[in-house]
Amino acid sequence: MRDLVARTALYDLVWSVPMRKLATQLQMSDRGLAKLCARENIPVPPRGYWAKLRHEKPVKKPAFGPAPDGHREWIPIAPPGSDLGAEGRDWLELKGARRSGAASTAEPGDLAEPEHDHDLHVCAWQVLGKARRVRVRTSELSPANRHREVERILTIGKENAWRFPYPPNPFRGPGPRRRLAFLNALFVALERLGGSATITDLRAEEIEVRFSQARVPCRLKSTYVRLASGERTERLDFHVIENGAWSRDRQVWKERRGLRLEERLSEILVGIVLAVELERREHDWEWYREDLRWREERRREQARLRNERQMQGRAELIQQARAMQDARAIRELVAAVGRGASGVDTRVASWQAWALEQAEAIDPVCGGRLSFELPD
Repeated sequence: MRDLVARTALYDLVWSVPMRKLATQLQMSDRGLAKLCARENIPVPPRGYWAKLRHEKPVKKPAFGPAPDGHREWIPIAPPGSDLGAEGRDWLELKGARRSGAASTAEPGDLAEPEHDHDLHVCAWQVLGKARRVRVRTSELSPANRHREVERILTIGKENAWRFPYPPNPFRGPGPRRRLAFLNALFVALERLGGSATITDLRAEEIEVRFSQARVPCRLKSTYVRLASGERTERLDFHVIENGAWSRDRQVWKERRGLRLEERLSEILVGIVLAVELERREHDWEWYREDLRWREERRREQARLRNERQMQGRAELIQQARAMQDARAIRELVAAVGRGASGVDTRVASWQAWALEQAEAIDPVCGGRLSFELPD
C-alpha cells in the first residue's frame, strides 16, 4: 500500500524545500519526485530558483493548476510496502461519515466544524526528518547517558521493597538490557519531538506517551520463539494501543527474521505521533459533537418554553374574554332589573350600584387589567 498526500500539500512542499532534500525525506529519488509532479500537473521550481532566493532576487511562483483528468486530489507518494499513512486514511474515511451525520443536526452557520490539517503524511515525514538519526545503543545505558525514566525503573525495586514484592533482578541479562536500551532511545527521541513517556509497570512493558493534553498507551511485549537450532530467543513487539481500550491495537511492529525492532524505531516514532494526533482530533470532534448535542437540547428547551408562554398567553386571553362577557351579562341584568322595577326602591337601587361595581371590577378593559404584551 502506498501513502497518500494532498496535491495542495505537495505543491507547498515542493516550493518550500529543495527537491533533493524533499525527495530524501519522502524516501524517493529527486528524479522520481519530479516525474510524479509532472504527472500530477504540479509545477516545480526551475533551475537556479533557490540560488536567486538566497540572494534575495525576484522569483516567480507559478499558479497551482487543477488535477489532470482521471486523477484524484490524493497522490500516492511513499514507496510500496509503507503503511505510515494507512491508519490516517482509515481515520479520515470514518470521520468523514461521522462528520456528515453530526453536521446534519447543526443549523447553517451555527457551529463551525473542527479544522485540522488532514495531510497526516506531512506530519509523518516531519517526524522522520527529526528521528532519522536516532539509534538504539546498549552503551547508552551507562549512568551518564541513561534516561531518567529508565533510571527510575532500575531503582524502583530498592526504593519500594518494603511496600510490595519486587521481582528479583528483572533486568539482568542481554534480553532485558536490550529492552531498556530500546526504551532509552525511544524516550530520548520522544523528548526531542516535544513529548514524554512514563513506564507504568514493573517489567517495563506498559508505557504511556504524552504530548500536551493527549495521551497514548503503548506496550513493549516479549515473545520467545525456538529456532531451528533449538535455541530459544526473544523477539520484541511494539504495540500502539487505542486509548481507553487496552485490548485493541492501533498499530503493531513485530520483529521478523532479518529485521529487528531497533531498525524500525523511526517508524514507531511516526506511528506514536500519528496516534497522538488522531487522539487529539478525536477529542476535538467529540467536543464538537457534544457542543452540537448541547445546542440542540438548548434549542428544544427554548422551543418548549416558547410554547408554554404561547399557551399561557392564550389561556389568559380566553379568561379575559370570558370576564368581559360576564361583565356585559351583569350590566344587561342590572338594566333588565331597572326596567322591571316599579317606583323607587332603595334596596333595588343599592343592589344595582353594587352589581355595576362588580361588573366594572370583572371587566378587564374598564378595570385596567388588560395586557397588550405579546408572548415570545
